[in-house]
Amino acid sequence: MPELRYNIINREWVVIATERAKRPLDFKKPQKETNTVPEFRQDCPFCPGNEGDLSDETFRLGDKKAWKARSIYNKFPSLSPKEKLERHNDGIYHSISGYGVAEVI
Repeated sequence: MPELRYNIINREWVVIATERAKRPLDFKKPQKETNTVPEFRQDCPFCPGNEGDLSDETFRLGDKKAWKARSIYNKFPSLSPKEKLERHNDGIYHSISGYGVAEVI
C-alpha cells in the first residue's frame, strides 16, 4: 500500500510505493537490435494523430488539433483515489495513506 512519509530533515513529504518496485516492462528480456521509434503509435496519447483520443485526458491546453500541453492519468500510479485517507503519528515519524491521483503531463 502506498503512503506519504514526512522527512523531518528537509520538512517535505515523500511518496513511498513499494508495489511499484518493478514495472511490467522490467520483466522483458532486452532485444539485441535497436528499433527506430515510429512517428505514430496508436497507444501513445502524446503522438501526433491521437489528438482526438480523450479517454484518459484530464486537462488540455489548446484546441483538439493543436494542443500545447495535455494531462492524462498515469498507467502506473504511485497514489490511488481508492485508498482510505488515514494519518499515522509515531513519535517524530508521520505518515499518511497513499490517497491521491497521479497524472502525466
